[in-house]
Amino acid sequence: QILKRILETPYPENNLLKLFPVSTEVKPGAKTYTIRRFAETGVARIWGGGDSVPRVELTQDEETFAVKHIVCGFILDMFEMMSSNFADIDVAGRKMNAARKACADLFNRLGWFGNKAAKLYGVLDYPHLQRVVSAVPFDGSASPADVVAELFRIANYARLRTNGVFYSNAMAVSPEILAYITQTPMGVETPNVTIASFFLESQKAI
Repeated sequence: QILKRILETPYPENNLLKLFPVSTEVKPGAKTYTIRRFAETGVARIWGGGDSVPRVELTQDEETFAVKHIVCGFILDMFEMMSSNFADIDVAGRKMNAARKACADLFNRLGWFGNKAAKLYGVLDYPHLQRVVSAVPFDGSASPADVVAELFRIANYARLRTNGVFYSNAMAVSPEILAYITQTPMGVETPNVTIASFFLESQKAI
């Protein structure tokens, strides 16, 4: 007996779009797009007479990116269609979904890691994105207090460096680090207070 119900193979969920929105400003057909940034320089001071009046200036920076297309295809012949229809299996729809998933998987991977050969930047390799490199291991070899202090330093980095213009509002970690910080207590005296719960509760006051 062959059961009609087909078991589906689970796959990891793509997570890029959960944290970063997609811009649709680039119109279909464009081969490149350019981003322009304006910055202001100059300061004011108390005037004491004369011609020594400080000035402000505007600086403009441009960056051009190439438009790349993610593609995937599949083959479906007439005999396969007839066989799938006879077996009441939507092979064409399943192959279409598999092609969509392959494109979505590559999109997710490129969004995080980029591709140097294709001259595409991702979140983790974009050269103009501020980074904080941690020397504290998140594997149990450091004390929970040191791990929490490092989390505070990373979370407050943008706020302190930009004088409050930018700040962290979300945290994404690997499954291994997530398991560690959500299952490791701060100490034997507080077995129900994990590293993650202590850190997140402390961030609510900021």
